Amino acid sequence: MTHSDLMNHEDLDDEICGSRNLIAAMTGIPLSDLVSFAYPYGNADEIVTTKVWKCGYQSGAGLGQIPVSAFQNPYYFSRHPVTSDMTLEDFAALFLTGDEE
Repeated sequence: MTHSDLMNHEDLDDEICGSRNLIAAMTGIPLSDLVSFAYPYGNADEIVTTKVWKCGYQSGAGLGQIPVSAFQNPYYFSRHPVTSDMTLEDFAALFLTGDEE
């Protein structure tokens, strides 16, 4: 598991299924409780989202790069990045305006 960009479609089993199994083994959290996958760099396509589904996840989080809502596709719902240099006002703005400015 390398947190690599999955869009090259290499090692999807290891990166998606393998990481889920490793997290469960290291933390003792049951696989049934590991339900959402966060796409590295927010990148996903149909091949990647299908693999996330096949690995047992119930949803996937991206960064708004695919114009679909979670109601249309629970395997790609949008989220906003939060960075360490953001102020509390920047963070609050994400909820008010949809962006950090």
